[in-house]
Amino acid sequence: TIYGYQDIDDDRKLGLKSTALYLGRNPQWPLSFISAISCGSLALAGFEANLSYPFYIGVFGIGSHLLWQIWTIDISNRSNLWNRFSSNKYT
Repeated sequence: TIYGYQDIDDDRKLGLKSTALYLGRNPQWPLSFISAISCGSLALAGFEANLSYPFYIGVFGIGSHLLWQIWTIDISNRSNLWNRFSSNKYT
């Protein structure tokens, strides 16, 4: 979705239905909710698989990274959006 905000104007022109268009100008809360479900599901899977604490440290790191991306995006600044999206190569 963060990547999708970079070409939201093209989506509008072409009549596409994208998540970026659906979420509009304030995607932070819905994306945070989705991220929480995702990280919670990973943690539950780790618990069910009896994984040790390094797994949970990883889940925490990924969750923290997602929240940083979500709450620091400026959807009107393509450079900001690209920097947030491309930071995924570090996770």
